[in-house]
Amino acid sequence: ESADANPSTVTGRAAWYSFAYLLRLVACDKLDIDTTELLAGFRAISDDGHPSGQAFLCDALENGAGYSTWLGKPENIQALLLECQGGSSLAESWTSGDHFHRCQTSCNDCLRDYYNMPYHGLLDWRLALDMAAIALDSAFSLNVNDGESRWSTMLAPDGGIDRALHQLGFKRREDI
Repeated sequence: ESADANPSTVTGRAAWYSFAYLLRLVACDKLDIDTTELLAGFRAISDDGHPSGQAFLCDALENGAGYSTWLGKPENIQALLLECQGGSSLAESWTSGDHFHRCQTSCNDCLRDYYNMPYHGLLDWRLALDMAAIALDSAFSLNVNDGESRWSTMLAPDGGIDRALHQLGFKRREDI
């Protein structure tokens, strides 16, 4: 199975926006600045006739503050991508404990903030972490073994999907 974040699809745009806002969070933490000081987004490009995307971060301050110059250095963007991986405080806070079970896609404790409100419906912290893993290692597999995703627990009876459906008034039927 291939991972395709085609920006001409809703799921592709969700992946690219989620990734860009994850990068912004990590960069702002690393630079010790407010998230309003960096803009995040993505642009659609054509890669040999196939639609692809590029996440970007840029200075939001008038006349810039030099953050983009710092972020443009390969060793710095590499360090940001490593911060997005398991074992980092950010990834750890999202993938364990209360957040993992409470947050289905995004919340104010992970990717959402007032300034990215138009994208709240697209943001998903799992997509963001997967995109960061792929950006760090193009051979990264979304499947961990026998076709199971690292997010398979969401499908379990008590998993996130069941909880979300229950909140909407639906119940799991095993007799079908």
